[in-house]
Amino acid sequence: MTIQYENVSHIIDKQYAAEQAFLQEFAAGNYTLQNPLVKLNPYSYCPLTAVLLFRTPVATEITVTVLGKEEAGNISHTFPAEKEHILPIYGLYAGYDNKVVVVAATGQKQVVTIQTEPAIADAHQATSIKTTAEYMGNNIMFLTTAMDSMPVGYDYKGDIRWYANVNFNFDLKRMPNGHLLIGTERLVEMPYYTTGLYEMTFSGKIYKEYRGPIGGYHHDQFYMEDGNILMLTYDAGSGTVEDTLVLLDKE
Repeated sequence: MTIQYENVSHIIDKQYAAEQAFLQEFAAGNYTLQNPLVKLNPYSYCPLTAVLLFRTPVATEITVTVLGKEEAGNISHTFPAEKEHILPIYGLYAGYDNKVVVVAATGQKQVVTIQTEPAIADAHQATSIKTTAEYMGNNIMFLTTAMDSMPVGYDYKGDIRWYANVNFNFDLKRMPNGHLLIGTERLVEMPYYTTGLYEMTFSGKIYKEYRGPIGGYHHDQFYMEDGNILMLTYDAGSGTVEDTLVLLDKE
């Protein structure tokens, strides 16, 4: 019998290579506020995010505003003063020529257009949403499922402003450092048990994979004050299902 194996790089290794490539491109070029380097979906998994890279002659704060289809849909953030700016861009619309206004505290201003592709079919459009811009503000509602559709973030109008193109699954939680904690897409057993959890940013950059026991992860996790993680798992040898809890060491 001949067994064929395929060597597949881990997602973190692939992202590291991609990041090094665009950082080297930035280092080799003369990118300014008026001529920035723009990388859409820099980590391959969140198509409505980008990174904006440029330098300024003096250290200056930068305010970035992704313009909404109406003013209430604007998403803004001010970054600390630096000379070298590597800025994450969140909240782009799918299938749209997004206008991103970049303003330096020194008074310089530039409008960058970022064109995105339509959302993939498994990033489902909202069918009904009842809220207001006043209530929602800049907040995004995230909907994560198990295996049948992709994680999606909706604004107050139901427009998609974030989604992942791989099936990160079950509960999405914000960690104290601002990162996200969410189930991996790596299935270990049907119907939806995956290897464990990813710690990642909104741009899709994955910092850690927390792997669970052989039964994998399902449904929920809890980040504890000491940095360790409680995670639901599955004991295939048990007479009941989905009622096993493990404590993952943060290291």
